[in-house]
Amino acid sequence: MGVGNGFLLKAFTDFSDNSGLDRGVVLKILKNSFDEMIINRFGSIDGFEVILDVDHDYIQVFREKLVVKSNSEVKNDVDEISLSNARKIYPDSLVGESIVVDFDLKNFSEKDLFYFKEVFTAHLKDAKKNKLYLEYSGLLGTIISVEVVRVCNRYIVVNDTNGNEFYIKAHNQIPGEHYSKNKMIKVLVSEVKKCGDDIVVILNRSSDMFLEKLLESEVPEIKEGTILIRKVARIPGDRSKIVVESIDEHIDPVGTCVGIQCSRIGTIWNELKCESVQVVQYSDDLSTFISRVLGTNIVREVKVIDDENIFIYVNKDQFGLSVGKNGSNVKLLKMLLNRSVDIFAYDSESERCETVELLKDELDPWIIRGLKNNGYCYLKDILSTPKDVLEKKTDFEKKTIDRICELAKENVKCGEDGKYFTC
Repeated sequence: MGVGNGFLLKAFTDFSDNSGLDRGVVLKILKNSFDEMIINRFGSIDGFEVILDVDHDYIQVFREKLVVKSNSEVKNDVDEISLSNARKIYPDSLVGESIVVDFDLKNFSEKDLFYFKEVFTAHLKDAKKNKLYLEYSGLLGTIISVEVVRVCNRYIVVNDTNGNEFYIKAHNQIPGEHYSKNKMIKVLVSEVKKCGDDIVVILNRSSDMFLEKLLESEVPEIKEGTILIRKVARIPGDRSKIVVESIDEHIDPVGTCVGIQCSRIGTIWNELKCESVQVVQYSDDLSTFISRVLGTNIVREVKVIDDENIFIYVNKDQFGLSVGKNGSNVKLLKMLLNRSVDIFAYDSESERCETVELLKDELDPWIIRGLKNNGYCYLKDILSTPKDVLEKKTDFEKKTIDRICELAKENVKCGEDGKYFTC
């Protein structure tokens, strides 16, 4: 059975209607697939010319043939034509010359059509993958909206506005968040890569950048460069802190980001649901910055031990608030400072009581005397001094210093509410 125009156009329609590709791209794929079908059938495309006009349902193939003297001399009707038949098309035809004639599509079999469909489908898929890769490479680091179409135990399936399907794995989701079918959510395009023949697009809701881009989308001053996001610290699904700074002293960065009646930050709260987001103003002064992160009415004293350690002293009645639920505030502060953070709580009474004398039942008298003689009368002074400094000033062995610090922490920590937290 031969293949007519209708069969090939139907093949084109079936495979391209929902491809999402430009018509010109699909037409080129169709033309190349037709050429490959000819090569597969006849071994070469030489001498053939394919003309496609999909808008008018028109496919025509032309073939260059050699004119021979008579029908009996025609050895291959694909390549040769008799003089009598040639003159029916071109009256002036001569033996030995080549003429271009219309090649009947019925010369192609159903087997040829099957091959054409396979090639066309493969090229169409490659073109769609390439389009997806280019499109999402241009969207890297941006927020897009997707629709949840299926919720599974370890991932959710979403579709973008073009119907492309993606998987969001559990570690890229916000812990504790519940998704429902047909729900629209915002995601960050965090990575686009080629894995063999596949294109992998990583969508993310749990990264710091997702929160940063959400705020940027709500605050025009960030896009304009008037307000800068200095750093983001985030415990997804629990608590986050965004540090901002204004390059214009007349603009309040925190108030601008929060918006009138929390109009701007409220949009982010609605998107993140269960996650608390706080905007903090940056300061070059470390003590001021820490006070802003934990609360200006909470921090009593900040002591920088070295480049890696900071001790923070807070009022005893504010200790729980400064640490946060499950130590979240301290963890976020550590992320922002990139240093180890120790928080101590005391009041005037505990300051007087927490002397090295508390350790007399655990340490030899000569060790207690050595600490006092070198100016370490209070436990907080011991804990606020690096161990190597203590070792040099007291001339105690390292294992003795380790024991002293361990006991000091235990005694500072004791109390009804607890007085020490490290992260």
